[in-house]
Amino acid sequence: MEAHLGLRQAYISQQLSVLREAGLIQDRRDGWNIFYRAADERIYDVLSTMRQITGQELPEVMKPEVVCTCPKCSTQDGVGSK
Repeated sequence: MEAHLGLRQAYISQQLSVLREAGLIQDRRDGWNIFYRAADERIYDVLSTMRQITGQELPEVMKPEVVCTCPKCSTQDGVGSK
């Protein structure tokens, strides 16, 4: 994430913590790795709408194509994350 965003790890970690506390993202730890996903897929629609409203020329945020089927990533209704 540091290399992709061009931001320091401490700043990214702080922002991820805020998003996690707000219930917008969920994480899954696997050894040294932490995997993040949107807690609710509707956030992608919100981000797209906000980008259109503000007129920002940012790359479109898209839902990941890979669906994780592990029990930790599956929701209560049995639908995995996207």
